[in-house]
Amino acid sequence: MSHEVTAPARFPIGGPAAADLNGEIPRRGLVVFLAVSFAVAWAAFGLIQLSGGFGGPGALLLLVAMYGPALGTLATWAWGGPMPLLGVRRRGRWWPYLVAWLGPPCALGLGATLAAALGVQPFDPTLSRLRQALEQQGASFVQPPQEMLVLLTVVSVLVGALLNTLAAFGEEVGWRGYLLAALSPLGGRRAALLTGLIWGLWHVPLIAQGWNYPGEPLLGSLLMVLFALAWGIILAWLRLRADSMWPAALGHGAVNAAGSSLVAFFPPDNPLLGAPVGLVVQVPSLLWALWLLRSPVWTRAPLLAARPVRTPPA
Repeated sequence: MSHEVTAPARFPIGGPAAADLNGEIPRRGLVVFLAVSFAVAWAAFGLIQLSGGFGGPGALLLLVAMYGPALGTLATWAWGGPMPLLGVRRRGRWWPYLVAWLGPPCALGLGATLAAALGVQPFDPTLSRLRQALEQQGASFVQPPQEMLVLLTVVSVLVGALLNTLAAFGEEVGWRGYLLAALSPLGGRRAALLTGLIWGLWHVPLIAQGWNYPGEPLLGSLLMVLFALAWGIILAWLRLRADSMWPAALGHGAVNAAGSSLVAFFPPDNPLLGAPVGLVVQVPSLLWALWLLRSPVWTRAPLLAARPVRTPPA
């Protein structure tokens, strides 16, 4: 089967709004996007620190930070630079949504199971550690039957993925919407890797404050970049397969929901290796990403660089 892609048949590029495919990276637009995306998020991260950390009311600023890339995209459009296709108005194919919804909890759950099997972290099926922590805070915890506990966990992960998509949209319209498309003249694989690298670096001030890897600002930042590289490839693949950025937003939401749920059953005794996103837990995601790099879908990426005339981004 031929892997050639023809824009009208396989990858519509915006109809009359698409002016040309000139293969140029919008350098000034990228500067605006990155400046706003990083400034908004890093300012929010700083205010979280000043307001008492993640346990204080400033934790709500995480949502502001997640919408930094969306504001960066709007700023780039308002500035008047050439805009690539964002994939916001297209729903795309249905099956990438299923992959985005179920793939992240399966990958992260498999990674946490691997870490427990290797002795990196304990497996706590009765949630005894969680119950103990709640009792120390003066809260009560009623242990449900094991079957009900499993069902509640599955439902919370799947519903949590949908709810987290609302927040993840703020990032994905920037990362897999604008940035991936703007970098696509480099080629699909390079654009996905570079987008993932930038996405990982964007998290560094948050990691330095103890998010995901408490007490490990340097190694934690490196592991966060590795995590973002792997999931940057997976989410970019979803975006290209679906001809839409919405599966990437759903996949991002599913990653956040699954990672939050893991720590109840897999206490994060060694966050550099174990739950929620330690090195061993990342192994299935890394293997998945490496396998996806072999896909022919990356040849579609340069079509995202269509330059629409001055209309709101599509």
